[in-house]
Amino acid sequence: MGAPTHNDGHPTVPADGQALGAPWQKANYGRRRDLPRCPSHSKALAIAVPVALLPRVAARTISAPTLILDQEDEEYGGRENSGQAAHEALPPSTTSHYHVFPGGHYDIYDKNYREAAAMARDWFLEHL
Repeated sequence: MGAPTHNDGHPTVPADGQALGAPWQKANYGRRRDLPRCPSHSKALAIAVPVALLPRVAARTISAPTLILDQEDEEYGGRENSGQAAHEALPPSTTSHYHVFPGGHYDIYDKNYREAAAMARDWFLEHL
């Protein structure tokens, strides 16, 4: 039996001390003063997603070597709100590489799979 999954099929691995289940169950829902306010049409999203889970916020504390693979035409939030945002928010002292593949979100699982897998393998061999 594998790791539990959410509806999107991706495995869910809780962090140390975190219970299994939705990642926002024990998160801090407080508004951070250093973040821009959301437009009025996105207030529901702002309430449902804790600030600590946003890529540009979470990335500020990463110190491990980080490889981010993204898709040029990422249709789920766009690169500027996910991989690109996380990469730009990484501390300058964090070793990182940000690579953008051509195509949309699901092309990483098909068209770009072999190249992405080889890139990830090489990254792990170098940095683990």
